[in-house]
Amino acid sequence: MKKTALWKKQSKSPGLPSSGQSMEFEEFDEEDIWVDCLSTLNSDITSGVISYLLRQSLTEEEREKNSQMILGFFKQIDKLPEFINFCIERDYFIKLDAPTIYSPFTSIIVSIVNICDQELFLELQQALIKKCGKLKGIELDEEKKSSSEKTLKKLKELLVYFVESWMNYKNFSPLVIDIWSQTQELLISKGVDQTTIDKTMTRIIFLSPFNSFVSCWKSQVETVDAVILLSKLLQSLLSPIPTQSYWKNWMKDNCKDLLEKMTKFMRSKKGITIQRRNFDLNVVPNGSLLIESLNKDWKELKDYISPEGFHLVEIHMQEQTELKVKALLIIRELNNLRVTTFNENQMYLQKMSQMKMRIKDLYEERRYLKQLLGEDDDDEKQ
Repeated sequence: MKKTALWKKQSKSPGLPSSGQSMEFEEFDEEDIWVDCLSTLNSDITSGVISYLLRQSLTEEEREKNSQMILGFFKQIDKLPEFINFCIERDYFIKLDAPTIYSPFTSIIVSIVNICDQELFLELQQALIKKCGKLKGIELDEEKKSSSEKTLKKLKELLVYFVESWMNYKNFSPLVIDIWSQTQELLISKGVDQTTIDKTMTRIIFLSPFNSFVSCWKSQVETVDAVILLSKLLQSLLSPIPTQSYWKNWMKDNCKDLLEKMTKFMRSKKGITIQRRNFDLNVVPNGSLLIESLNKDWKELKDYISPEGFHLVEIHMQEQTELKVKALLIIRELNNLRVTTFNENQMYLQKMSQMKMRIKDLYEERRYLKQLLGEDDDDEKQ
């Protein structure tokens, strides 16, 4: 079978062997089903592989390990920027109608942030231990008490410190900045309104990384209570759900200045041009681990990719007859046609949704104008 070199010796970088160490020159079979489909970012099979390897039934540690394995593969074949674009777009389509649904592509994006900003994570963890030592025993009052406001002011200071430390960090990886910028550009290109863009970027820039902080910091006994407290503060501040809780409403009313700063920070990351050839990610580029894993578990992908896509994999893995090549070409064409049709349907559904919203807006404008003119709205009578 034809071989292709997909990883050449690389210069010294964090997480890789130094120049004094030998680095194995690895070759992949370019006709291998996984190399072929993943390197070309075949939508069906690539999405299925990621969805399987980052399924919710796994532990956070297992998902993080698999995320790094996936990222290592795409780094090795020099397709990291293209893969990130793929994840951003798939994440958008998954959350188009259900913003809070689990997305394996969010896990990939969060993993990149975790890898790139470990230094900041450690700085914040040390600050958390120091600052929260004075807050032991503090309770969040569901109903107002005489001491409530004094306590909440201290908690606001804590929350402001951590959010502003994140926003003021000067060494964000170009890779992270590019993800933030590309996500906003994609949402704008899809005609998403600014309010929805802000909500999406709040999740990507603040909530998702902070949830990673929580997972990391919970392993440290001295920070468990403080992490849970800080998590509650941020989650309640950004939650759109109405509440009767005194402390939650107090935080919303008294942290509007912080929310404005967060919005300004998010929007400032729009339209930033990054030289993608300079991207680097501190993961070991050992793509053979991913290939070995998929060769072992390929039958498990049946529930994660289309029947046509799975049959394509099945033919490769079972080493069928000499008709294999012709059958593969036909199935691949059918699979590509199915994916194209799916993408077109998604586009039409999005356009229909936008038209429905516009019709609703026009109806409200019409009703409002009739009220101004003192006319009865015939539609309401009906």
